[in-house]
Amino acid sequence: MTQPEERFWTLGRAMATLVLVVMAGAWVWGFSPLAPRGHPDRMEDRTFPEAAQTVCGAVRDQLDLLPRAFEAQDPAERGTFIDEASVLLRTMVDDLEDIAPVVVAGDGDAGNVQMWLADWRTYIGDRDTYADVLRTGEDPAFTVTAIDGAQVTERIDGFADANDMENCQVPQDV
Repeated sequence: MTQPEERFWTLGRAMATLVLVVMAGAWVWGFSPLAPRGHPDRMEDRTFPEAAQTVCGAVRDQLDLLPRAFEAQDPAERGTFIDEASVLLRTMVDDLEDIAPVVVAGDGDAGNVQMWLADWRTYIGDRDTYADVLRTGEDPAFTVTAIDGAQVTERIDGFADANDMENCQVPQDV
């Protein structure tokens, strides 16, 4: 009796080989000099990030002089401490708005800055809401708005990190 001849290239082997070739190609592309580099939020024009770092640094210095919310004797005082810091943050965002690049069609950097400033305003609004709750005597955990599945503070800090603006990260004062 003769055995049927086995074919080396079955459909399964061909598919597995194709998958391995595609995976290897992706790795080669990823490490090649042709692949894009860097963070997608990193601004090409460094003018705004450098100026923002200075603006935010001045506000950080002022925040360091204020009492921390966790040092408060009661929730109402904690709300007052948060309000004092929020005034400085609101001024900081206004100052950043004044130096932000003008949004024109096709300029992703300027649009990203505007979204980042909007995130800051959302965060400050969350602080205001929390301070109002604290003044009622309640002391719940501080929560922030989530946007597209991420906390607004993560978005703020992510943009600041990508653009070397450490002074522009969310303060840890609440």
